Amino acid sequence: MTGDRLTGDLPVRLDQHERALLFAGRRDLARHSGALATDLGVLELARDVYEIGEAAGVVAYDPERDLLVLLRQFRMTAHVSGVPADMVEVCAGGVDAGEAPVDAARRELREELGIEALAIEPAFQFLPSAGWMAQLAHVFVARVDASAVPERAGLAEETEHTRPFTATPDAVSAAIDAGLLRNGFALLALTWFARHRQAIRQRWGFCD
Repeated sequence: MTGDRLTGDLPVRLDQHERALLFAGRRDLARHSGALATDLGVLELARDVYEIGEAAGVVAYDPERDLLVLLRQFRMTAHVSGVPADMVEVCAGGVDAGEAPVDAARRELREELGIEALAIEPAFQFLPSAGWMAQLAHVFVARVDASAVPERAGLAEETEHTRPFTATPDAVSAAIDAGLLRNGFALLALTWFARHRQAIRQRWGFCD
């Protein structure tokens, strides 16, 4: 028996697609329904979906010093879930209306890490929770100057208090392997970085 050829995610057509708003708030909750043709026949689907919108996250990396810039931030969801709530994260946030994801990524670097992107490029996209949340996340990798990282950052008007810090890629990988990080954005972005670090360094002119 051989494995099927992997083609990745494929487009589908959902017929009779309807949306019914269940709750209107900062993030809307809506019931989406429709008819999906499958090899088992037509499935009548109804799913309640939180419509979050787009997000942008950034792996901030200083290739000259070979350091990643991360942050710590309190997360109420972690506290409610009963896990350590002072979480290690990559900087990330929502994409504002009319804002390009790359511009949101640059803004989040300034807001959450207090630094500027010297160069930035797209890494990958993902859905943080495809079962119930409509949010497309764009992840970027940015070249930064780790020597410019402040002790505190974040927007006071958003009650956001972030504490940036630096770490070596090896230390980050060891923390992931030890199960010390639980933030989904961070785990995906930093695991991607570990796989692509050498290629990134070469593109930016830092050959080992």
